[in-house]
Amino acid sequence: MNLEKEILSSLKVELIWNGVKTEVLLPLSKLDLICIHNKEYDEINICMFNLVNNGSVFCINEKYHINMRYK
Repeated sequence: MNLEKEILSSLKVELIWNGVKTEVLLPLSKLDLICIHNKEYDEINICMFNLVNNGSVFCINEKYHINMRYK
């Protein structure tokens, strides 16, 4: 799995709780992503730049959110 897909899957997590399937959207910072994926800052920075430019994520207050309108 490439890094962009891994990051997108970190921002949108599927949980099953009491038999109900729920999607949780997690706002994560670059530092969060570096820790979760065990990657260098430059790798995450380039990947997030590309994801923001293609419209799949957006950034508010240094937290990245998945764009639910992106297909």
